[in-house]
Formats: sequence, C-alpha cells, structure tokens
Amino acid sequence: MNSTHPSPDDVISTLGTEFVEAFIKAVEGSEADFEDLREYKPDWAVHYSSRFVANFLHERIWGRIQPALDSHPNAEVTDKMPKREFMIEGRYRVRVKRHDESDAVKGYKTRGANSFWSADLALPGMEVHPLSMGYRWDSEAEAVVYPLMTLRDGQDKAVWAVELQAEVLESGVTDIRHVALDEPAMPELNVSDELEAEAETDEGEEAGS
Repeated sequence: MNSTHPSPDDVISTLGTEFVEAFIKAVEGSEADFEDLREYKPDWAVHYSSRFVANFLHERIWGRIQPALDSHPNAEVTDKMPKREFMIEGRYRVRVKRHDESDAVKGYKTRGANSFWSADLALPGMEVHPLSMGYRWDSEAEAVVYPLMTLRDGQDKAVWAVELQAEVLESGVTDIRHVALDEPAMPELNVSDELEAEAETDEGEEAGS
C-alpha cells in the first residue's frame, strides 16, 4: 500500500471503534427497516425501483447514524441539500454510498463529485482523504451483502475496500474487525446506469447510493 494512503486500521482508529460499531448497526438496521416497509405494503414493494430502494436505505442509514455523529467529539456534519456528508478530525470526508461488485460508487460525474472523490494533493500530513462508508449491493439478489468501507481515489477507483464486522466477545466487549476484499475488478460500462445517474443531481443522489 502506498505510504501516503492510510490503512484500514489507521482509519478505524481515527473514526473510533464505537462509531464504526454504530455504523455497522445502522447498515444492518436499515435492512430491517426496509423489510418492515415491504411487509407493510407487499403490493407496493413489487414496483420499487432500484433508485427508490437505494434512497430508502441511505435515509435509514443516515438517520440511524445521527446519534453517533452527534456524540462524536471530532465529527463535522453537513446535511444541507444537495450535500450530505461528514468530516472526521479534518482528515476524512465521508459519504454514505452503495457499492457495486467492482467497488464503484454510482453518481453523476460532475466537477463537484470528481473533486470530492479524488485524493487530496496537500502536503504530507495535511491530506484530506475521501471515504465511502456504506454497503456492498448484490444487484441480482437485490440485497445488502455486508457493511463496507472504501478509501477512494475517484468514483470508480477504490484504493482499498474492507468489509466491516462487529463481534461481541464473551467478555461483553465488541470487537471491530475488517476483512480485506479482493482487488476490485474494473467497472463494466452499463449504459442504463449511466443514464439513470444523469437523471439525478450530483449530491442529491447521495441519498441513494
């Protein structure tokens, strides 16, 4: 790994294990919330679009993580449309996103999006690193696979990607673990996805990916 890139351990240490645990629970809770919605109106669920599902999951993850952000001593939250993100310790700017099988995050590639997801070229020790925290999405099963965190260098490029896990030990302490994922494949060109992305605003789609 490039020495200028923080490792997953570095990032988790800065975010704090309590916050990472809360995020994992937020992702898992968003799945339960969506199941509740589908059970409430199953006849509606058959017509939900992929965009609607992504938006719903994002809203619930964002809503569930708010207490952890409010209590985090070094979190700065921006939640004013069309921008929704947070900064931790001035080092990591984070957005909640859905990740496809190649670790790409979907969105209209505007100047603002390109700027956000590109690695910072500041002096050593002063870099601000773009992070995407969210989940792996199985497009065939139409389901969340697991909570995921990626260090970004562009919308289509993950420097690294890790699955996030939380396990309660016999002592009662929660152990936060990360599992390195295989080297991401190059993203495939999907015209329908590109057209869908173009129909959405850059940051407004943060609620959906």
